[in-house]
Amino acid sequence: MKMQRPRSTAPRKQQGIVLIVAIIAIVAMAFAVTAMLRATTGSMGIAGNLAFKKNATSAGDMGVEQARNWLVGQTSLALSADQATVGYYSTWNTAFDPMTYNWSAGTNAVEATSDDGSGNRVLYVIHRLCSITGSFNLPAQTCVRPSSLNAVGAGTSLGSGGGGAGGPAIVVVPRPYFRITTRVEGPRNTLSYVQVIMY
Repeated sequence: MKMQRPRSTAPRKQQGIVLIVAIIAIVAMAFAVTAMLRATTGSMGIAGNLAFKKNATSAGDMGVEQARNWLVGQTSLALSADQATVGYYSTWNTAFDPMTYNWSAGTNAVEATSDDGSGNRVLYVIHRLCSITGSFNLPAQTCVRPSSLNAVGAGTSLGSGGGGAGGPAIVVVPRPYFRITTRVEGPRNTLSYVQVIMY
């Protein structure tokens, strides 16, 4: 009879498959972490840019308010001619495009502020919404103005018999609409435009 050899109790040699699977899993996790970091950084950048854009747009109010104050202090005669050095034009200029306009402070625009505290530079320009330079009442003049002026006429009283019930007559002051365009240059190359029509 043949004698059987006892089985060896020594551990079997590993093939290395577990190591390969572990390396593949680590590489896949590294790619996933990199993708998540890029997505997070991109989202934060977009959110930051939107915040700068919103801040720049709200800074445009500073230019609008300064332009309004300037307009209120002017006479109709002063507003009948261009004043380029203070950013005022007496016609609507149909070719005006804020994005291609040459915004030069002291030449054809006004700098409301060079830094509003948030790094925004604010410039503005004003256009009277009339077709030609000159008086509001010129025969060839066409202006955008409130409908009550078109219906009643400049300098006349509104209503029948004055203000009614013995009250004073309401006199309409002849004045056209004005377009105020504000350009805001902010941090991170933020650029914002605000336009307001006022009477």
